[in-house]
Amino acid sequence: KIKFSNFRNSKIFRINNKYYDELKVQNENNLNENFIVLVDSGYDHPDRFKIEKIDDEHKHDSEKKNYYENLFKFMKLLEKVYQNRIIFCQHPKTNYALDNHFKKIEENFKIIKGQTDEFIKKGGLVVFTGPSSMVNKAIILKKKILYSISNGLGRHDNDKVLFFVEKMKFPIINLDNFTSLDKTLIDLQIKESMKLYDPFIMDNLISQKNVFSYD
Repeated sequence: KIKFSNFRNSKIFRINNKYYDELKVQNENNLNENFIVLVDSGYDHPDRFKIEKIDDEHKHDSEKKNYYENLFKFMKLLEKVYQNRIIFCQHPKTNYALDNHFKKIEENFKIIKGQTDEFIKKGGLVVFTGPSSMVNKAIILKKKILYSISNGLGRHDNDKVLFFVEKMKFPIINLDNFTSLDKTLIDLQIKESMKLYDPFIMDNLISQKNVFSYD
């Protein structure tokens, strides 16, 4: 039998986010380069399978095909509009190798895995396809942030994205029905959302400046 300690009278201390530790150690300016970083949440993420209780493989495969086709179109158009190449950062828990629908993206874009941290640090614009804790790093680094959304990713993921997008006023593109990208509007929305970075950082990511989370 496991015994749990009584924490009722214990003090809870707020500490800094680990991404702030990294920024403090690096002590460097943002290394903005001319590429866009797409941080993928993974269509076949195992956690989503459990939450959404996906059991209709045929329907799932059809929706996944549409999702990757729309994502491909979005990525090609985004590269054209911003005149920058896209680096696709795979989610570590998703097995892309078994996915035939992903091949078109794999053949047309640079794909990386296990280096998302480094590419967010160096990229100019960071695109998130779903909920991700990596957005905290992008915010701390004062990166330009854009979200995409799709019904194919399920209600749970979409609700989490929409809640955060509304809170931070990030621009968002619906992959299911977009026909064009208005760079002027997106850039304006990004500019407005970045005004909320500092309050978010101080309220959620940093307890005390110039101090490590383990101090």
